[in-house]
Amino acid sequence: MTGRGRLLATASAAAAAALVFWVGDGGGVFRFSGAPDGQGGPAPSGAGFPRTFTDFHGFDLTLPQAPVRIASQSLPTDHLLFAVVPAERIAAVSIYADRPQYSNVVRLVRRHGIPALRDAEQAIRLQPDLLLVSNISRADFTDLARKAGIPTYAMRTVFRSLAEIENGLLRIGDLTGEPQAAAAAAAEFKAAVEAAAARRPPGGRHSPPRVLALSGFSSSYGKDSLFEDIVTKLGAVNVGSEQGLGEWGKVGGEQIAVWNPDWIVTGAGGGDPAEVKARLAADPAVAVTAAGRNGRILVVEDRHYGTTSQHIVHLMQAIAEALYGPR
Repeated sequence: MTGRGRLLATASAAAAAALVFWVGDGGGVFRFSGAPDGQGGPAPSGAGFPRTFTDFHGFDLTLPQAPVRIASQSLPTDHLLFAVVPAERIAAVSIYADRPQYSNVVRLVRRHGIPALRDAEQAIRLQPDLLLVSNISRADFTDLARKAGIPTYAMRTVFRSLAEIENGLLRIGDLTGEPQAAAAAAAEFKAAVEAAAARRPPGGRHSPPRVLALSGFSSSYGKDSLFEDIVTKLGAVNVGSEQGLGEWGKVGGEQIAVWNPDWIVTGAGGGDPAEVKARLAADPAVAVTAAGRNGRILVVEDRHYGTTSQHIVHLMQAIAEALYGPR
């Protein structure tokens, strides 16, 4: 995931300044905490198998039956998997799944004592019925797993749109023999996206707000990025795309000042959101922008800002609330 004006003037400056960071799940809305423990039992029905799937890199994988023991090697596939299958069927997760800064499934991982998959040798010892890896996983890991006879599927995890995430959930359902659970999770995700998008004011009475994403104060997201899709669906302008950035690109202080965004959205980077906001606001390049002058800096937890899974809807909801006020 053209310049069209300034910030939507629907809230007072004080209200906008109050919405400077996002912590937690907003009272439990759109939690996507995964399938209830034991949902569907530990084993799938097996209907529709054997079945052959072609992964992101063009490798064909034939599964003779629905996999019972599934391992995941990337955080996005961890997130997608927990939304579709019971935790009892997850044999291993990525090394990030137990890190609260990044993971949205820490509670389930710890409750069930699911081990982290640290290397291909561990995968070989586990011998899962299905190993899910990212399309950007190290090739040597994937090659070793395949050579050891582990059914391995490389899945797109750098999603460029919300629709691709929805399709990712459905693909997990196909791979695991849980199409109904996947359809329910995809429908929940789609409804959450639509609810956030519905926050935008009707009609075209106001100029759309211009929003700049910052990651580490040195990069941003432009055309064909997930952030672009989120901001566009909220009726706003992604400044990175407006200024010609590709999916991802470097930015500097001078560019930020010249681009003059109405809002800046960034991740907490593991720090205190209020401190991150204050540090950004004090930077001379930010201070001269409309975002800096009006305190319109939104700092979001990394597990929501940086995710490329269904949990990105928390970021979308946070941006919608910042731009258009509380529900």
